[in-house]
Amino acid sequence: MLLFLSNIPWMIFNIFLALIGMVLGFILLKIPSGYLRVFTYFVWLLFIPNTIYLVTDLAHLSWELPQVSGIWSILIILQFILLAIIGVVTYMVSMISFERTLHKKIRKASERLTLLIIGTINILIGVGIILGRVYRIHSWHVFTQTGRVIASFVDFSISPLLILLSFFMGIVIFVVYMLLRDGVLRYVERKQIL
Repeated sequence: MLLFLSNIPWMIFNIFLALIGMVLGFILLKIPSGYLRVFTYFVWLLFIPNTIYLVTDLAHLSWELPQVSGIWSILIILQFILLAIIGVVTYMVSMISFERTLHKKIRKASERLTLLIIGTINILIGVGIILGRVYRIHSWHVFTQTGRVIASFVDFSISPLLILLSFFMGIVIFVVYMLLRDGVLRYVERKQIL
């Protein structure tokens, strides 16, 4: 029971960070062109890795499950499944919002250009995820522990293994987005969301 309860505060905080990324995606749809939009893109880019990052928290199951039994095993599994679902949903909504703003900004954008930009964003998300998993930093640290973030990024940038891992992570996320994109877009258009 204690393990289940001790997960709640950090899960809520991580969900909060993911929701910021998603809300910023909505805000991007409403902001007219200008400096405010550029600033919002920058902040959105800082927070969007927190969305799909929630799926990587499933790694905690490997050490938590052996410590519990019975109903608590099931509850902890459900707790992490819910966390992962929230991660995928916030990521998809945020990326769909971004893609919509992209189409508004570049009306004649070809599908290739759109995919290139989305692919690049996903590589950057992969970098954010690796920085979070390996160096235990998150988006707030950019504002509260800037020196630590810079030091972590410098260390990351001289590690070919971490760079390759973040690139691979970005490709996997991009593939997930492309697999879910059309279904989500159809749902969004049917419900007239976004």
